[in-house]
Amino acid sequence: VKGPVDPTTHLQISCVNMVSKETGRLYDAVVAYFGAEGSFTQFICPAKSMDRPSLVEIGNELSIDYIIPASVCHKLGDGRQQFAISAILALLDEFSTSSLMMKDKSHRPGVSVTLDLDIIKPCYAGEKVRLVGICDKIGKSIAFISMEIRSTNGELLARGKHIKFVKMGWIWDLLTSFLLFPLMLVLLEYFLSSKKNKRASEASTVESQVGHIFDVLKLENVLDPSALFLADASDDGASKKKKSKRKVVPVFAEGESCCSLRVNRSLSNVLGAMHGGAIAAAAEEASRRHISQSTKKSNNTAFVIDSMSVTYLSPTKGELLIAVKDDAASLVRGEKVVEGRVLSRKTGQVCAAFKCSWK
Repeated sequence: VKGPVDPTTHLQISCVNMVSKETGRLYDAVVAYFGAEGSFTQFICPAKSMDRPSLVEIGNELSIDYIIPASVCHKLGDGRQQFAISAILALLDEFSTSSLMMKDKSHRPGVSVTLDLDIIKPCYAGEKVRLVGICDKIGKSIAFISMEIRSTNGELLARGKHIKFVKMGWIWDLLTSFLLFPLMLVLLEYFLSSKKNKRASEASTVESQVGHIFDVLKLENVLDPSALFLADASDDGASKKKKSKRKVVPVFAEGESCCSLRVNRSLSNVLGAMHGGAIAAAAEEASRRHISQSTKKSNNTAFVIDSMSVTYLSPTKGELLIAVKDDAASLVRGEKVVEGRVLSRKTGQVCAAFKCSWK
């Protein structure tokens, strides 16, 4: 190399070259599946958005360039298309999981426990940003991953945290051992390829359509959710042929708004349950409807949700209800916060809980 060597650039190149071929193939296989049509990830990580050659590994960090598609944005009153906070949470879910799988010696994907995000400065459709996944700590059962979104000049735009339960059992550890991992990777690539081909014809991505991820949710307002559960409970009791789990009838507070949706392929993850990012998107949309109703503002462009946290309690499938209400404690402090829960229509159990702050 002629001339002086930039130590930062030299370090990045050295670290990238240190990534094993197997780990690189694992990343490509997972991203290839995530970018396929037919699952919720198609809206978050379309093929044109992720710049694979820009992938850089430095220590416990993984970073890549990302171009924000219109399909994950809200249209503001001034015509700009702002990156939706739930879409950023979904992106945090995806990229932090990829970072974890590359950094963990057993390449465990794990399942999400909590996702938290704060927007520091808004970003908009068409902008190129840098995603940074940081594996803070990887234990036997729990992993802590941070994520940052930065502008091309290094300005911090958003910061989030992801906690995952990663205990996969001894069989997974054996399959990802030094001797068996190459074979495991071949089988994984075959599985992901077959799933990709199977799902490719089941949905289509409309990257240019603003807010398309919220259209896919197909949320419907529910005026009296308590009556809905009571009616279902009486139907189950009258039918002796059906053998279902005992239904819990949730209590809904006065002023609590409710929406319903059904989980389909376009909202699912690789395991068939509702994608964590899709849950966040549904929670944001339900929160926006509640805020519009409580503030008597006819459109969703009069406020911005700038902080959000989601706690995942159990897999979400079938028909769901999303209940949202004002956080009483925050009202006393003069803050604007709503809280909500995602419930299974079948059992009445709470599958996820969330909070959003807005301004």
